[in-house]
Amino acid sequence: ALWLVLLGTFVVVVQVDSAYEDGMPSCPCLPTLGTNVTPEIVQNLEGVFKTNLTAYNLSNYGVGCTAHDIDLPPCAGYNESSCPDRSACSRTWCGRSWCYVDANNCQVESQPSSIIPSGIHYSYGTCYE
Repeated sequence: ALWLVLLGTFVVVVQVDSAYEDGMPSCPCLPTLGTNVTPEIVQNLEGVFKTNLTAYNLSNYGVGCTAHDIDLPPCAGYNESSCPDRSACSRTWCGRSWCYVDANNCQVESQPSSIIPSGIHYSYGTCYE
């Protein structure tokens, strides 16, 4: 992917490695969850977010580095640009990229998922967050 970065009066084109979307080599994102998004998983997610998610396509939730939560109801109205100091803001997780990882194949910080019951972990670190 190409990114345009404005530096003063100069525009710099930056090449971003597409592998970034798949996580770091030392902790790759899972290519799939290895399971369908079951009613149990949706129920777990609804419990965490305390809202009904039946209107949302969750088939790729947690797959690949992206801000998976940004479009879900708890993050409605979240705007990272209004909060440049992440440590002073609530809901900063809304705009952070993360993905599900295999804890046995990850040398980056990861945490067990409370949503996926099969022992899968998630990681912000592998997505350079």
